[in-house]
Order: sequence, then C-alpha cells, then structure tokens
Amino acid sequence: MPDASEISGSFGGTIEFSLNAGTGNAGRDYLLVDSLSGTDPGTLLPGGLAAIPLNHDWFTDFILARLNTSLFSNFSGTLDGSGKGTAQLNALPIPTWVGTTIHFAYALENPCDYASNPVALTAVP
Repeated sequence: MPDASEISGSFGGTIEFSLNAGTGNAGRDYLLVDSLSGTDPGTLLPGGLAAIPLNHDWFTDFILARLNTSLFSNFSGTLDGSGKGTAQLNALPIPTWVGTTIHFAYALENPCDYASNPVALTAVP
C-alpha cells in the first residue's frame, strides 16, 4: 500500500498510499486508519462482517478526528472505477518517535465488509 516503509522522525516527510480493492469494489467509500498498538487481535468493523487488522488506540482516534486535513490527505474517500484510490501522509518531524512502528490499513464502508492487509511504517532518524 505505501510506496515506502520508513519515514524520518527527525525531518518528517510524505508517504503515498495506493489502495487497490479490485474492480468489484469500484465506487465504494474507504477509510484509511492506523494503529500504534499493533495488528493483533484487530478490530471488528461495524456490522460484524469483517475485521480490520489494527488495534484501535489513541492514534486511531487522532487520525479519525483529522481525516482529509493537510496531514492526512484523502484518508477518507471513494475508490475510482477500477477500485483504486490514493492517500497521502504528510508527517511532521517527531524525533521522539524514532524506532516507532505505525501500522496502516483501510476498510470499505456501506457495508463494512472489506479490510486490507496492514502495512508497517517505521520512524527512522
């Protein structure tokens, strides 16, 4: 999903996310979220049809409160006619996060019956 697996904690940076849920999911709404507390056991999505492989934590709530801002661009949107979408993380420098791994995944909505595999992003110096 992301084009890189590391980001600089000292300088910040931009990470592009490429979402591909397949043509059968074209035109569906998506929500890209994260977790600082890992992927197991994951979180059951509303309706109970699927689970997203992220543990809901304070950083998940942080992103949910800031969807589609300059920091979390297109973290909520609609897949195109091919079932694809893009999002962008514009991270600020947070040197104390060096060594921290953040996991990202997205889910499709209405109904919440699809979740992507998680990807890890590690903060390096």
